[in-house]
Amino acid sequence: MACALPLQTKISCPPVLKTMTVLTLIHANGGAKRLFEKTLYIAVFSLLTTFLSAQSVIFSTPGTTTWTVPAGVNLISVEAWGAGGGGSKGFSSLKGTGGGGGGFASGSLAVHPGDIISVTVGAGGAGATVAGNGSNGGNSIVTFSSNTLIAFGGGGGKSDNVPSGTGGTGGNGSLAGAWTFTSSYCGGFGANLTAPTASTPGGGAGGGAGQSGNGKNAGNATSNCSTAGGGPSGGSATGSGGAGGNGGTINSNGVSGSTYGGGGGGNAGIGSGGDGANGYVTISYALALPVELKAFTATPQDCHIRLEWQTASELNFSHFEVERSTNGRDFTGLGLVHSTANGQGGAYHFLDETAFRQAYYRLKMIDIDGSSEHSKIVETSSKCGSFQIAIFPNPLAAGQQLKVNVPEDNNHEFINLEIIASSGKILQLAELKPGLNQLDIAALPPSTYWLKIMDETGKPHFQKLVIVD
Repeated sequence: MACALPLQTKISCPPVLKTMTVLTLIHANGGAKRLFEKTLYIAVFSLLTTFLSAQSVIFSTPGTTTWTVPAGVNLISVEAWGAGGGGSKGFSSLKGTGGGGGGFASGSLAVHPGDIISVTVGAGGAGATVAGNGSNGGNSIVTFSSNTLIAFGGGGGKSDNVPSGTGGTGGNGSLAGAWTFTSSYCGGFGANLTAPTASTPGGGAGGGAGQSGNGKNAGNATSNCSTAGGGPSGGSATGSGGAGGNGGTINSNGVSGSTYGGGGGGNAGIGSGGDGANGYVTISYALALPVELKAFTATPQDCHIRLEWQTASELNFSHFEVERSTNGRDFTGLGLVHSTANGQGGAYHFLDETAFRQAYYRLKMIDIDGSSEHSKIVETSSKCGSFQIAIFPNPLAAGQQLKVNVPEDNNHEFINLEIIASSGKILQLAELKPGLNQLDIAALPPSTYWLKIMDETGKPHFQKLVIVD
């Protein structure tokens, strides 16, 4: 329902942005078994989201905080990126190497409402400002009970006080406990330096790992993750990993890594190493919809329409508003029906005693927080008969008189006529006599109206009236 509109969530420690999103598909490493698991996960989640509202909480500020599992949530999906390592600064006028990219880990975990999840976001490694190594990127960690998920930060670039240096290593991912649908990928490695003169660019940094593959290496780096990359440029990333920063040009700083764990580039000459990007964590989950509508019907009952509906469950739900339309597009409210289900399913009804001959109905379902969603539209018509009364012209032009002919042999002493707007508001009243009646309706603008005709018994009959320009 609309209860899942984007909200700014307040928690202790760093602020957390809560955004409406679909749960992210968890990518697993290859193999027929993994493919089957992923296919099953997609099928099950597609079915669940028919009745559930999917949301994600994002953690991007370095530090440790906690998150409490909301009511109605029994499964969470976690994705985490470690922070990138900082670039080194070469000794004397030499250039520095790039930092490694942060790793990635993901998994799903069964939880209960009220469980407290610990979340740590790794801080990006600082680039060296004096000759020496860049700092390692911090690890991003999600823990609950004996279940731990870690996306390790990338290593800082090395500066060996000789005409060489080793790029920072890429971080990896690790999961322990009851996680399911797991995957982990390695960040790219920073470029090694074999000719570190100040006249050439500093070493590029490794890219952060992605949701579907390892981060790319920079330059001539080698690792067990990936050997792609080229020259002094920072490594790119697979999926959503952050790109590594480029190495600095002559006498300039290395470029900092981008979001999702990119490493920082090395300096050239008098510059400093670039900073690694911070880590990143998302927790996705699905909430049960506040109300699950099982059935909604509209049935003619004499000259009225009886609306009936049933719910399978109601959670944090307030009331229904019954709405009616004569054209299936423009709806107005008829009345309110309050929830009586106390969190369970319930049965409700509403009688429309002013029903038009043809009408459309829908329910506006309103939660206790004021958000709402509409039901499907149902259509029906009143079974009231119609008098043998001629109404002409119909349609008629604005400003014309409406003629209503009541047969002379009519058994009723008088007939009342109401002209009603599509909103249900009575606009004009008239008493008809046997014979030809002429009604001045010049004040009515072009639109579609309903004529409600009643004899002295009060039994209503309806006919549509159209006024055109």
